[in-house]
Amino acid sequence: MAGWIRLWASAVVAVAIISGLGILVAASLDLTAPTKSQAAEQPASGPPPIAVYDPADGSAPTLRLDTPAQTRLVAVQRHYELASEHQAVIDTNYQLLADSRHRALVDEAGETEDNQTRIFAERQHRQIAAAAKAKLEEVRKALAAAWAEAEQRRAQGLEPPANALELPAGTTTTTTTTSTGNGQGGALPIASGVIGARFGAYGSWSSYHTGVDFRAPYGEPIHAAAAGVVVFAGNTGDWSGNHVAVQHADGMTTMYSHMSWIGATVGEQVTAGQVIGRVGQTGRAFGPHLHFEVYPPGVRFGDVYRAVDPLPWLANIGVHTR
Repeated sequence: MAGWIRLWASAVVAVAIISGLGILVAASLDLTAPTKSQAAEQPASGPPPIAVYDPADGSAPTLRLDTPAQTRLVAVQRHYELASEHQAVIDTNYQLLADSRHRALVDEAGETEDNQTRIFAERQHRQIAAAAKAKLEEVRKALAAAWAEAEQRRAQGLEPPANALELPAGTTTTTTTTSTGNGQGGALPIASGVIGARFGAYGSWSSYHTGVDFRAPYGEPIHAAAAGVVVFAGNTGDWSGNHVAVQHADGMTTMYSHMSWIGATVGEQVTAGQVIGRVGQTGRAFGPHLHFEVYPPGVRFGDVYRAVDPLPWLANIGVHTR
């Protein structure tokens, strides 16, 4: 009980001390607030109001920084200016990036167009090559069928030998002949009969070989493979150089290219083994040799992708190469 009395007594004493101190402070300060009428009669103090900014005026108003509100306003305005400058920099960079991307797209489009053009050209080349190869195969099959039919007719006595050539009555030839055949009516174009490149071969010198190349030194005599009529003797300024073409009784035409010397004339009747020229390197040739081609009936000599493999025709007239 005595403890409670001492606790309350201490609290009363503390309150009394605090109240006394408050009375002393109030007495030393004039904290009396004016009445409403007195406040109305007193003139306003502090900085004048901020003028409204007119953009047409050409200059910003002068601001007094006497108050926190004006300080905050200036800070906000400066922040806005910095934000505007930052946005301008961003817009400029964006435009530069857009221009760079546009140039890159234009360059990429040009490169794509060039690639498409190249791909289209390659595709066309493959298509043309495939068509030529298919045509060549078709001609080969037709020639094989024609040879088979001719052999059958000759076996039945319904057709003359393949190397037969009917000369007009009273026609003779004074041209010296050199037979290099094997006795069955034909002759080797080159006496040795050695082949260097076969029909259809590939190499740096040809994408598709349209005849056979006989190995021979410069000046070696070239012989007509079978009797026939010379339908061309000269140089057309193309790959074949000096060349001679001979048409035979079966409608086939043989062509002899890269000659150094031509020993026949157009319209001349030649016999199998007759010398019609000499080996050379004229035209597109990488060394002396004879390029020999055979064309089926109805095909003009020189239409190289319609030429046929000469070896079956040579074998049919009894000529065999090595």
